[in-house]
Amino acid sequence: MKGISVVIPMYNKEQTIQRSVESVLQEQDIPLEVVIVDDGSSDKSLAVVNQIKDPRVKLIKQFNRGPSAARNIGAANAQFNQLIFLDADDVLHPDCVRTQFENMQNSKCALTYVSFDVVDEQTLEHERTEIITARFNSENADFEAPVDELAIRNIHSGCISISRELFATIKGFNESLRFMEITEFLLRALAKTDRVYISKSVLTHKYEDLENSQFQREIKNIEQHELFARSIIASYHQAPPRNKGLLQKEVVETFHALMGSANSKPAYAILADAKKQRNAFHQQGLFTRLLLAPALLFPIYVLLFKVKRLLKKQA
Repeated sequence: MKGISVVIPMYNKEQTIQRSVESVLQEQDIPLEVVIVDDGSSDKSLAVVNQIKDPRVKLIKQFNRGPSAARNIGAANAQFNQLIFLDADDVLHPDCVRTQFENMQNSKCALTYVSFDVVDEQTLEHERTEIITARFNSENADFEAPVDELAIRNIHSGCISISRELFATIKGFNESLRFMEITEFLLRALAKTDRVYISKSVLTHKYEDLENSQFQREIKNIEQHELFARSIIASYHQAPPRNKGLLQKEVVETFHALMGSANSKPAYAILADAKKQRNAFHQQGLFTRLLLAPALLFPIYVLLFKVKRLLKKQA
């Protein structure tokens, strides 16, 4: 059925969920529903949602399984052929739903983007504007873009729309990830399509707690880095040639991050996974780059270790 289902994963968002939902419900012309998936909230989030009297709002409850699982449950219960995944503290511009709907219908692309603002959740001050079209061309006009890392890096879930068909093909979000799950999701989605449609219009607002965000907490989680890299390695041999460069770059950067951590064992576990698929990786140079990385970076790690130990003695 043609229309847009906006899926909102919700966990303890009593202060912001109404703002998010109401921003979506401003759209009156496009067939629309809001699917809220409560991920085991312990605050008054459910009470706030129950006060929203609009037949387009659907509420689903589940035990706490994380945002990726909540998004997948929402998509499974959506009725329309186009999906937007909005976080429960972000908002859509009044024209966002219509623009995403029309851009997908007219371009026939299975993945569409709009540009967005980033706002500090605590101060409500504007931090920056991400004009995604400007990453690709100086004209800064709406256009169909080839698959590129520029369509992956620094993208928040609310600025993309994906067809249900493509979402089902890639089997949704990786539920084991709570960090970089959007990047990993887009890598798999872009492996199944060769073009995306990007709008210069700033039609979503991403609210971030820049001092205490989930990203800031999870970025230090070695296990999440390892899971992210393993997921990419697992999909590497199935990716079309045009995507292998993107995948290998993500794995190498994650590998380097793990090598620089206090515990480098996960990095060597990733190397072992790459070794199992040596032939596929070697063709693109990924295995060689991973193998050489420890030797190339070892002097830097030794220096950092010595500096850290010296600082401890001085303290």
